[in-house]
This record gives sequence, structure tokens and C-alpha cells, in this order.
Amino acid sequence: MQSIIVEAFRGQAIMPCAMARIAEKGGDIGVRWVIAFVNHKNPAAMKGCKRAGFSPYLLRRETWRLFRRRVVFTPLPEGTPYPFELAARTESSEPAPTRT
Repeated sequence: MQSIIVEAFRGQAIMPCAMARIAEKGGDIGVRWVIAFVNHKNPAAMKGCKRAGFSPYLLRRETWRLFRRRVVFTPLPEGTPYPFELAARTESSEPAPTRT
């Protein structure tokens, strides 16, 4: 039953709308910044963040050693593109394969 409900809403850009509304609600209570951490290997989530108006800001790395977690945040330069934008640039710059 639940999977039927989820499938019915795919592709309707609900995530960016929800993220934007959450950010607006934060503004109503005085929040100045909203930071969302998304797995860089999930292009759908990254595109949803872009559509909601978010931009890359920090890189979060989590490592484990001897049952201890270490989290490191690395600031990104302003204007850093999303990973899926980089992939699109490299694909479009390569010549199309030809048959011989």
C-alpha cells in the first residue's frame, strides 16, 4: 500500500517545494540560515536541493576508526557547481562517438 502511494507522487517536484516551505517557516521564526546535507551520490536529491534554491556550501566527510566517528567539514568556494552539473559538462564537451 505505501509503495503505491510513493509511486504516485514521483516526478512531481514535491521535494523542492517541501524544502522551500521548510526554509520559509524557518524565516518566520527568525532562522537566518538553513543547511541541508545530501549524499553527493544521489543526483535526484541534489537536483531537488538546487530547485529549492540551495547551493553547495560545505563538504561533510565522515570516517570511522576503532569505533570512533570523525566528522570533518570543508568549506567549498563560492560558485561551486553541483556534481551532476560537472558530469553534464564533461559529457557535452566530449565528441559524440561515430561508427566506422
